[in-house]
Amino acid sequence: MARTPESFAESPVVVSGAGGFLGSHLTRKLVQEGAEVHALVRSGGSLDRLQGLEPFIHLHYLDLLEGDRVAALLGEVRPRVVFHLAMKGGHPGSAAERLEFLKASLFTTAHLLEACLPLGLARFVHLGSSLEYARRFRPLRESDRLRPATGRGFMKAAASLLVRLYAGCQQVPAVILRPFSVYGPREGQHRFIPTVLRAASSGQPVELSPGAPRRDFVFVADVADACVLAARRPVRPGTILNVGTGVQHTNLEVIQEVERLTGRSIVVRRGSRPPSPADTECWVSNPEKTRRVLGWQPRFDLREGLTATLAWLEGHGGDGRT
Repeated sequence: MARTPESFAESPVVVSGAGGFLGSHLTRKLVQEGAEVHALVRSGGSLDRLQGLEPFIHLHYLDLLEGDRVAALLGEVRPRVVFHLAMKGGHPGSAAERLEFLKASLFTTAHLLEACLPLGLARFVHLGSSLEYARRFRPLRESDRLRPATGRGFMKAAASLLVRLYAGCQQVPAVILRPFSVYGPREGQHRFIPTVLRAASSGQPVELSPGAPRRDFVFVADVADACVLAARRPVRPGTILNVGTGVQHTNLEVIQEVERLTGRSIVVRRGSRPPSPADTECWVSNPEKTRRVLGWQPRFDLREGLTATLAWLEGHGGDGRT
């Protein structure tokens, strides 16, 4: 196992899912750090979020289900660090979707891990999800048992268990990050916070599910910071770290904060849409272990993150992707 890099200057790194919301932010941050970034995107995938980065990255169209091609590419690049963020969006609803999600989560992770075995990798940073946890009425800790309540959470939990297996049995220097509810610039327009921010200017109503589900909203730049720290700091292989603020908010509280920021009223239709499979009355991280191990803490509270996201949307015509 190689030493973790103190600097990314000219270090080859691989980012799977680089064209996604979080992946694009991490890719930009690594470019700013001077890394030699190899961005993996699926064939036919959108490059909107990577716009302007093309001269500064090595772009690879790759299906992570093709294990031989994954091994060949990583053998050629020989990265010091691999960031694994690739995952289908949403929650599987049908039997076909559940099987597709399982392949997209478990098999792709296995192919990357196998490809890393002969490389002397310094760090494998795996992005899991808070959805892997059981629902509890207290802040969630990394030691809590896994009992996901959603199909997406199960797929993420299966991949995380596989990463821990390779960390323990194959000495892959892996760290598992479990982000909570990530938001910010370039988030999909259908998501909750972009919808609310657009509603403040358009006057369109915001439809909410019944009840008052709570979430720990964490700004995307803070999550990218945690990814970089997880690659740099000396951390025991297989370590799991929450990435959240330790503060939870209801959807209505987010809407009220947007109203204060914009000075505009937002029409809310409560109970007009079905609940999300992930909705629960308590969903908040205990971030103490991450602060202790990585020296990480969020730089943005909810108001600051919403302000930055609103400024981005206003500067890009309401489009949160590019």
